[in-house]
Amino acid sequence: PPVARRLLLSCEEVEFAETLRVVASAHPSVTFGSYPNEGGQLHSDGCGFECRTVVTMESALEEDLELALAQLAAGLPQGTMREVWEGDILELQPTTHPHLTPSRP
Repeated sequence: PPVARRLLLSCEEVEFAETLRVVASAHPSVTFGSYPNEGGQLHSDGCGFECRTVVTMESALEEDLELALAQLAAGLPQGTMREVWEGDILELQPTTHPHLTPSRP
């Protein structure tokens, strides 16, 4: 099955739309989705950040997915990538990632 990542961001899509377009163009083997989280509710571990946008990424090639994720993370507003979930498309789990902003001090 395809591998996937789900990014929980504390910024609006308009703040990174151009970066997302550039990354998607550079990585045609990766499928991207971006969804506003209008409720802004707390996510997964109750850490207290407001999730404003959820970005999904899928690919049959994990290496391509990781390269796209690194490029996207580098172009996001600093400190806005709050959680990354990874796994195959049916079984995503929260994970640590080098570009994450810590949820707690």
